[in-house]
Amino acid sequence: MVASNNVVSIYAHRGFWFGRFPENSREAFAYATQQGFRSECDVWMSADGQPIVMHDETLDRTTTGTGPVVEYSMSQLQRFKCRIGKQEFSPPPVLSEVADDLGLVEIKPASVELVKTVIRTMVSRKWMLQSFDAANIRAAEQIDPELPIAFLVEDEAGIRIGIDDGWRIHLDHALLDNRLAKILRDADLPFGAWTVNTEPDIKRVLDHGVSAIISDHPDLVRKVAQQLGFACQ
Repeated sequence: MVASNNVVSIYAHRGFWFGRFPENSREAFAYATQQGFRSECDVWMSADGQPIVMHDETLDRTTTGTGPVVEYSMSQLQRFKCRIGKQEFSPPPVLSEVADDLGLVEIKPASVELVKTVIRTMVSRKWMLQSFDAANIRAAEQIDPELPIAFLVEDEAGIRIGIDDGWRIHLDHALLDNRLAKILRDADLPFGAWTVNTEPDIKRVLDHGVSAIISDHPDLVRKVAQQLGFACQ
């Protein structure tokens, strides 16, 4: 089975970074845009209330800094560099600096205030908010009922919550089998999969009817999807 409209949205996971640039960096987002992809990103709040693009709660793995993101102001964070291995690039971006490259923004912490700030920052752009935190999703619905939202899930219990609340679901691709795909289709809710990086997995999730794929290899997703007759956006 394929999605009824034969269209799939492709998001570059943390930018188009794999093997080239640091994830969630200005360079990764710019490269994704150059290659025709919208990016997915992750957001935390700085000590002075700015939405900072970073996957981890701490700076250690992907930057030259150390410690929790929330302990630094925006100006302090600009002293650090995003890095991949020993290569250093630009400082961690503030959301507004890369907003035009994004199609999917994940709110990492449980924070209604951050949800509000992200929505204000992304206003007038075509984008979707996603989060593992149900309270964040509910807050987004109240703040902007027209905003596309997705509930991130990594187990079947999360899928049940999403279905009960009528939310679009983005699930770990490893969960998606014939049984769960049927449950999602029967619920008449759009669903997407993350992080889908190999050709067999791309084909499998497309066959199950996903309308969105988040991948470290968006170019491979586009190639496979087009070969199967999907329009990519």
